[in-house]
Order: sequence, then structure tokens, then C-alpha cells
Amino acid sequence: MKITNENYLVTLNKVLDDIDTKPHNKVLPILELLNDFDRKDIVVLKALTHIHFRSKDYAKALHYVLNALDIDPEDTQALKYKAWLYDQTGDKKLYIKTLEHLIALGKADFEVYDQYAEYQENKGLILNALGSYTMALSSDESFQQAIHAAIGGANCYSKLGAYGIAHEIYDTVLLVHPDDKIALYGKSYNYYLNKKINIAEKICKKIVSNHPDFQHPKDLLDLINKQKGKK
Repeated sequence: MKITNENYLVTLNKVLDDIDTKPHNKVLPILELLNDFDRKDIVVLKALTHIHFRSKDYAKALHYVLNALDIDPEDTQALKYKAWLYDQTGDKKLYIKTLEHLIALGKADFEVYDQYAEYQENKGLILNALGSYTMALSSDESFQQAIHAAIGGANCYSKLGAYGIAHEIYDTVLLVHPDDKIALYGKSYNYYLNKKINIAEKICKKIVSNHPDFQHPKDLLDLINKQKGKK
């Protein structure tokens, strides 16, 4: 196949339609031909990033996304891919730096705020995390992705000692998804922090029964059993 000025846009539109439905080995050669024809087309560079990211060839994906950012340093999609690539390759400092860059540019969406909030929560920056989870929820207009941020916010309230607010959020999630293991574990841990050990234990046992590969409730049960053994 030869790429020309006459067939470039038609070929590009076709390959973008096929990118998530056809095998990578059918799509990648065409994207590479398009890139050889015009190395400054940011749409092609981001499509190549997408293909290599999905196939876990992170080195090639990073090569293409950095080329895309050379063309437009503030492209939201390219910056998000850059953050995800640093996360996948273990470069947490650059991962967080890229998320902060997106937030500073005013281009953060649900995913960016949610991921940044999770980082803050894990670092013990609970109030900051609560703010970021709130921003994530406000960025998700359809609320299709809201569950993780809602649970994250509930976790923060629990760690701040606002057990009642946390409990209400967990229960709201569980009304829609009654067997959500993350919400159930958060609820059990909330009871544990509020010194309602028996209720926490009961919920943990239910989670372990339904989700035997989920380690967190097992760890909490071990902790509960040790505390009971000291009494």
C-alpha cells in the first residue's frame, strides 16, 4: 500500500475506525506508513502510542507520545498517556509530576483527579486526597466512573474520623453494587476504626467467602483475631 496526499485522510479515518476492533498487526503497519509519510501528524502519533500501550510495548509507546508532545506540549490525551506510561514503567515521580502538570494546565478530568487522589491518600495526605476525589466526582458528568472516587472519598472521611459520612457513602455505593468488594472492605474497615469490631469481622468474612483472592479483608481479619486474642 502506498500513502499519497490523495488517500492520506481516507486511510487515516479508516484506520482510526479499526484501531479498537481489528488485530494490532492489521492496524499497526498502516499507522507506520502514515507516520512515514507525515511524521508531524499528532493524530497518527497518538494512535501509535495507543497501539503500543495496549500491547504493553511501553518503550515504543513513550517514544511516540514524546514526539506528539513535541508538536503540542499541552495535548491532554498525550499527557495522560505519558502519565500512564510512567506509572506502568515504575517511574512514580514523573507519573505524579505529569498528573500535576495536567491539573496545573486546567486539563484534568475524572481519571487524572482520581489517580492523583489515590496517590495523595496513599501518602497520608488525607484532606488533599478528599479534595481531589471531590474534583474527580465533579468532573464525571455522567457519574459512570464515579464509584472509585466515591469509595476513595469515603476512605478519607473514615481516616479523618467522620465515620457516619463514610458509612453513608459506602451504603450508597452498595445500593447500586451490593457485592462491590472494595466498598464492602471500606465499610468493614470503617467499622473497625470506629471500634465496632464484631460488625467489621462479619463483613470481612462475607467478602472472603465471595472473593477468596482478595487479600485486604484477610489481613483485617488477622488483625481483628490478634486483638481479640489479647483480651
